[in-house]
Amino acid sequence: MKYKLKLLLILLSAALNAAFVGSWLVHSIRASSGTIPQATAPGTYGAMPELYQRVGMTEAQWREMRPQLETFRGSALTVFERVNQQRQELLSQLAAPQADRARIAEKQKQIRATQAEMQDLVVAHVLAEKDLLTPAQRQRYFELLAQRSGTLCENLMAGLRPAASSTDNQTGVRSAHDKE
Repeated sequence: MKYKLKLLLILLSAALNAAFVGSWLVHSIRASSGTIPQATAPGTYGAMPELYQRVGMTEAQWREMRPQLETFRGSALTVFERVNQQRQELLSQLAAPQADRARIAEKQKQIRATQAEMQDLVVAHVLAEKDLLTPAQRQRYFELLAQRSGTLCENLMAGLRPAASSTDNQTGVRSAHDKE
């Protein structure tokens, strides 16, 4: 029983990490596809993602950032696809009639290594973005990143809280979740 709980917690941790990175990537990609009015001069770099707009990034900063962002997206997407494939392989191993614990442990190790690779990519990208921003823009940038991170974690954790039973609701007893 203890082993199963430990395995469940490791899987939950891996899933949360993958969900966080995946959500961040999806949000980043979607934000970049939105358009804002840009100068129509030849050589204009196109739509700036909402995050950069909210930070107050200039068009000159955006021209410098965009190639870095596109390189990051390509690398991150490759790693994201690899971790998702590894997670599917792990689920297949877990679902096997005779689960091979050694293979499961090795797959977990691979997933953690790939997640660490993704985190390294994200950190390097954030540092590159930070270097292009003014001090005021940096402050706003990290405020926005903190807001996004907090919202994502709250949304993920909301699905893990136990639901209040209908008996509790009928008797007027509030669950711990309701008290928050």
